[in-house]
Amino acid sequence: MAGEVELVAVAEYFQAPYGGVTFSKKDQTPSVKTKNGKMVTGQTTVAKHLSQAGKVSSGLTLEDQAAVEQWLEYRCTQVDRCGHNGIPVSQVLQELNLYLTDKVYFVTHHPTLADIFLYHGLHKIISKLTFQEKEKYVHVSRWFDNIQQDTTLRQSLQLLPFSRSSLYS
Repeated sequence: MAGEVELVAVAEYFQAPYGGVTFSKKDQTPSVKTKNGKMVTGQTTVAKHLSQAGKVSSGLTLEDQAAVEQWLEYRCTQVDRCGHNGIPVSQVLQELNLYLTDKVYFVTHHPTLADIFLYHGLHKIISKLTFQEKEKYVHVSRWFDNIQQDTTLRQSLQLLPFSRSSLYS
């Protein structure tokens, strides 16, 4: 279950208790009960709850939190819909590559919820790229390879190979 792997990665990275997360039998939508008894439902909502409930503080400013929200929305509206008859994969990868030109992570100087969700959303796409295509999106490849080295973020996803030197210049 891809969604569960993502949520486990979020819980482990932020050192949050994961045990209360349940998945509906109908459509596998995750839910969790908060400390004050309210039920939160949905992949990104549960992930945000786990990131806030963890022992590791994200230490984000309000601006950074807004940026994380925007990247979570980008994941849902662009990354999850690319390929087949949706948004061209090349368009999404070009946009991300341009954004990451001068950045190590998407929002701050350390991984955030945005990086975790984008990594998991892009894994299937990146796994289908050739070395030549990965080289074309050098900044996405650099970021992706950096993120996947952290086993708490990667979880059970396959470690994808990247070339350290330029092969197709």
